[in-house]
Amino acid sequence: SLALLMRLGTSLAITQPRLFGGLWTPADITTVGWWDASDTSPTNIIESGGLVSQWSDIGTNESEHLVQTTGSAQLSTGLQTINGLNVLSSVTADKHIENLTFPIPSSGNVSISFVAQIDGQNAQNFASLISMDAPSNDWQLEANNASQFNGKLNVSNIGGSDTLTGGPFTGPDIWSLVFDFDSGTKKVYTNGIERSSGTYTSKLNASQSLRVFVNRGTNSRVYGLFGEMVVAEDVTTYKQKLEGYLAWKWGGA
Repeated sequence: SLALLMRLGTSLAITQPRLFGGLWTPADITTVGWWDASDTSPTNIIESGGLVSQWSDIGTNESEHLVQTTGSAQLSTGLQTINGLNVLSSVTADKHIENLTFPIPSSGNVSISFVAQIDGQNAQNFASLISMDAPSNDWQLEANNASQFNGKLNVSNIGGSDTLTGGPFTGPDIWSLVFDFDSGTKKVYTNGIERSSGTYTSKLNASQSLRVFVNRGTNSRVYGLFGEMVVAEDVTTYKQKLEGYLAWKWGGA
């Protein structure tokens, strides 16, 4: 809805109208990964009977695909939309999609911006919207409540875990998770509003299992809609542009 764009902040719309006009996209930067469900071409969303086995990376390297080979755990395509655009969706808390060898830049800096709607979850505090799993240094964005998504960035060995303010969250929302090792901080935003801030003291492991709609242990899930996600090493220059691009596309008209 247009309200989603307005919640992102009028300053963005006023100062960067040309950006909101669609002239800037993630194709203008170096991405670690970029997935867009509004592109329903058979090479972008590989599906059978509406169940998705691969969501292709359309970013710089075009190699970091999100996959799910188990049919009963596959997300759906072609059933629901956000702002008239196709999304990947689930109506039960038993589906997710993942990349088991996702690379983290050697700098330790990484930003993750995405569009999601949370419709429900397992009756567990650990039900997660998105996560990265590694042998030691990793994280998950979890509900922190058994019945609603209040939000907590639960981390291992990279600093302290951070509880989000402003919940519960349903959406659709523009989420941004920023891990800035250069400044030693990690932050979570929804619709341009900072929801948590904490220390980032040790780098994330270089290889992660990046998972959408499930926690690190793959046993506690949320369900809903997922539209687009961009992962980049840059954690300062492009955050506002990414949020503006996603809000205009998925939340405005």
